[in-house]
Amino acid sequence: MTPRQLDYIQHRAAGMQPTKAAIAAGYAEASAAVTASRMEHRQDVREAIEAARGAAAPATAAPPAEFQDAEGYLQAVVLGTTPADPVRVSAARTLIQYQTARQRAPVASPPPRQLAQSEEIADESAARKAWAMKSAQVRARLSRAK
Repeated sequence: MTPRQLDYIQHRAAGMQPTKAAIAAGYAEASAAVTASRMEHRQDVREAIEAARGAAAPATAAPPAEFQDAEGYLQAVVLGTTPADPVRVSAARTLIQYQTARQRAPVASPPPRQLAQSEEIADESAARKAWAMKSAQVRARLSRAK
């Protein structure tokens, strides 16, 4: 294999995307996607990438800790008891929206039907007061006239 191909294999084993690995290995940017595709289709390159990934992965890696909910995981990351995995943190932040009930803001005004009823009652009481004042004026006039 050529030195570029070996560089490509190292970058792919480190987790780079194929096109970015081709560019990092020294292939032209304009043809990096095509070159990466050709490299990925070669059996010897695929085997070398898998072998490099297997050698790079520690055999004693502990399985990721399990938590009751997303909030528990995020707390463990913040406290430093669990290493932060960007993919898990992003997933936990998305999941937490569905695990906790949304709190509704208190309604500041009554519903439209109740508003209409209270306006009707206010109008009726204003009309009664106006009628009572007019009737009092008429009574006062009539009582003076006698």
